[in-house]
Amino acid sequence: MRCEPPFVDELEDDNPLGSREALLYSMAACARLCYGAGFVDREDWGKADPPLNGEGWRVVEQICESMNLDNRVQAACYVPQNPQLSGIGIVAIRGTVSFRGVLQDIAVGTPFMRRAIRHAIREACSFYLKCEARFPKLQLYITGHSLGGFIAQATATYVDAPGAVFNCPGPVAVTPWKVLVGPHRPNFEVHLTRDDPLAFAVFPKPENFHHIAWPQWHPGSNHKICEPYMKAIEDMEGVGSLHGRLRNKTRCS
Repeated sequence: MRCEPPFVDELEDDNPLGSREALLYSMAACARLCYGAGFVDREDWGKADPPLNGEGWRVVEQICESMNLDNRVQAACYVPQNPQLSGIGIVAIRGTVSFRGVLQDIAVGTPFMRRAIRHAIREACSFYLKCEARFPKLQLYITGHSLGGFIAQATATYVDAPGAVFNCPGPVAVTPWKVLVGPHRPNFEVHLTRDDPLAFAVFPKPENFHHIAWPQWHPGSNHKICEPYMKAIEDMEGVGSLHGRLRNKTRCS
């Protein structure tokens, strides 16, 4: 299933943050914060690692995923810490960290295991709709990185959510993916790093191949970073305070 022109895929400047660029930076920050303190190369697989606050955003709703929990995804709803920026929320879906996430990665490319990824997409849809019901006055966006971006992109087609994803494959125009996508085509952006080592295996081919939005390519070779929007956790501000971590861990227990 492909979107054929004419169609609008880019996000609009008319949003509570004041510009498309500000919105993209914020969604990339939330997509990274949703991972928690760990990342793939430093992860204790199966350990609960709740979403973090930071970069001027705080968690108001979340679900956690680990080997010992029934959840298929980890997700968080973020709102600005600055009260003057009220009216916006960002739902972020975590990418691969747990062993279960690795199995979902395999499921993306394996037809007989695709039930796992469908389950994750349904859970992400339920979480988004829960946030929408709890915060009816917020304009909600959805985002994610890597596997989280894949799930966020598919979820957007079911719940009609605008958003953006980073360094992730998408459900493109191949027959097996049709079972993973819904009918909606909201304003949405897909940002990919050109020399990401995972891109050669799972990103759209050719590079203008698309589903919900045309891919926008950026220079770089790091899967964790999508310049200029997504930064490394150590380069982000206000992240990982003891108070924030303890509060988030308490909510997940």
